[in-house]
Amino acid sequence: MRWSALVLVVALVTAGCGSKDEPGPAGPTSAFSTPTDGSEQIPQGTAPTVNGVTVGVGGVLTNPDRAMLSVHQGQQMAEVLTLGVGEKATVQGHTILVTAIQQGERAYVWVKVTPA
Repeated sequence: MRWSALVLVVALVTAGCGSKDEPGPAGPTSAFSTPTDGSEQIPQGTAPTVNGVTVGVGGVLTNPDRAMLSVHQGQQMAEVLTLGVGEKATVQGHTILVTAIQQGERAYVWVKVTPA
């Protein structure tokens, strides 16, 4: 009886050790859908030009997902933004909209830049 109780306890503890928050074998991005609205994909740690505006992704925060962006045009001073998915800001005559954030081994942020 003691032996079966010990096996049951070990089985329950082992089953409970795998957190549901942990990514599966396919990684945390397996259910991610790439936006099809004309947004530009920007990898974390890069600063490409999107529609004439330099948009750098300095970091990605979780719970809730937010992107830390550095935005500037030409020689103007960069403005720092922290935006979540669906949030937008107007910077130097342009609207910056975060349309998606993809977490994983490397984070990606989809940004749409349009004239304000």
